[in-house]
Amino acid sequence: MLRAQLRRRARLHGLENTELLGLPFVAINRPNYLDSSGWVIDRSGPDPLKPRYQAAEGRSHLEEEGHWFHELIFPSLWQTFGAPNGCTALVTTSHSMGCPPTIIAAALYSSQEPMARMYPYAGIVLSGLANGYTDSFHKAAAVITTDEPDPESFPAGWESSIHCPPYSRPTKELVMLSSNCCESHLEPAVWKQTTPVLIGEYTDLMTIRPTKRAAWQAGVRIPVLHAVGSVDWTFQDTGRMCRRLPGVL
Repeated sequence: MLRAQLRRRARLHGLENTELLGLPFVAINRPNYLDSSGWVIDRSGPDPLKPRYQAAEGRSHLEEEGHWFHELIFPSLWQTFGAPNGCTALVTTSHSMGCPPTIIAAALYSSQEPMARMYPYAGIVLSGLANGYTDSFHKAAAVITTDEPDPESFPAGWESSIHCPPYSRPTKELVMLSSNCCESHLEPAVWKQTTPVLIGEYTDLMTIRPTKRAAWQAGVRIPVLHAVGSVDWTFQDTGRMCRRLPGVL
């Protein structure tokens, strides 16, 4: 089922044209987002809020997602696109909230004996997330936590029981644009949220990740390329912050 879904989405995104480079590039929706299956919400079933799958006992949201990456998604990507195209390995690129589960998956992969691995993992590329927050972000935290969403800003598919309320327009512009980050006529395209964020994922990011990230990162034994924008408003871009992951190129 998963392999058939991956092939269908690849055709829709025109991945047949990757012969030009000789490499298949595949973009996925992470578990519980849009039409992907998940343990929080699964729109492929009769009742999306009663999914067929359950998280393993004792795992946080990000840890469960990391296991899905390693045990289900990455093997299926390899079997569907990697091996048939004569690829030698899989490299993943993740941004923002997609980084922690990717790190967890890389650690799970690294902990396995080579013969037990279901796919060859050559490295990970991470952006949009770092271990240190900027002073600007800390100062805006009070504004973010007391934000009142606009009635018209709720994205399609938003469910109060599992999704965070969206930011109001001023707060979204503060978080995503800071100041002078783009031309004014582009701002309307930035502030409107199009996909709801999961409460469990955001809670993990702010509370569980700070206490467990060192252990997650310590298990990674494959190459890592990690970078943050030089004027990133949320995360510190210093080399010290970006090189805390083992194996950073």
